[in-house]
Amino acid sequence: MRVTGLFFIFIHMQYSNFYNYLINEAFDSVYSFLLNPEHDNTEWYDLIRKFELHGGKILGQGKYATVMEHPSWKYVLKVFSQDVPYLKFVRFALKNPRSSFPVFYDKPRKIVPHFKRYADQSYLYVVKTEKLYPIDNDIFKDIKFYLYYSHNFVDDMLASSNKNTSKMWIDNKNKLKSLESKYPSLPQFRKDYNFLINNTNFGKLDIYVKNIMQRPNGEFVLTDPFWEGESLHQMQNRVIDAEIDHYDDEPPRPTLKGGELPRKLKTKTKSPKTNDKTVYGDDFSIFEQKINKHEYERRYDFIQTYINDLIDKCR
Repeated sequence: MRVTGLFFIFIHMQYSNFYNYLINEAFDSVYSFLLNPEHDNTEWYDLIRKFELHGGKILGQGKYATVMEHPSWKYVLKVFSQDVPYLKFVRFALKNPRSSFPVFYDKPRKIVPHFKRYADQSYLYVVKTEKLYPIDNDIFKDIKFYLYYSHNFVDDMLASSNKNTSKMWIDNKNKLKSLESKYPSLPQFRKDYNFLINNTNFGKLDIYVKNIMQRPNGEFVLTDPFWEGESLHQMQNRVIDAEIDHYDDEPPRPTLKGGELPRKLKTKTKSPKTNDKTVYGDDFSIFEQKINKHEYERRYDFIQTYINDLIDKCR
């Protein structure tokens, strides 16, 4: 009986080790679950729950991106879509490594994921990066102050100040020195920040507490410093979304199964062979979901008239 019991314990331990191996192996590669055909009918949030059950952890999640880690990975994974400024920033950081930019272990990879998602998220990008840690609001205020003021600027203001304002500029100069003593990486951070904004034009600056993080050694890192800003259509849709009872008539967003891509829509333009019946472009389906056809026609005619007037003025 004792031998049988030991044998059972041995088999159980081997099975447990093998089971744990399978769990870790399932996420040993970042692509093994994002590109696994078994997940073609799985919703993203169900896939995330499965990832967490297998030891994974979600470090951050926003409208366009999810940041995650797993015990079997030596990096952090960021999965994102519809974020052109961030994609440009990553490519710029890979070509111009600076201590205040994140360390990326690979270039961004464009994939067609194998899980259910919205049609406007048909493609995803994945990028491997170092693990960073959040800062608090007090640290962020100190960084903002240091970025806004510089020693040269304060010295110039101090030289031109009078008795009423000189104390303020002396205090500012002392605060700058105090911050450099408290955060030794701040001078380099400002150099890298200026290098970035002077050599790029990736969108509007988006510097807030969540877009600056910290390494274990205290160095500050710009993680996602740009955003596109709203287009005219996005602003219009946001206003319409805020209208009363708008959501009552809003149709569901189209979805894709894993591995699928949306059908390409052919762009239609106004043609004289349609017996004066207007054929609208691809954006009509978007507007039709938001407003009625009569309102779209009114806006369409207004834009066409405006364009024709501009052309006439140029002649």
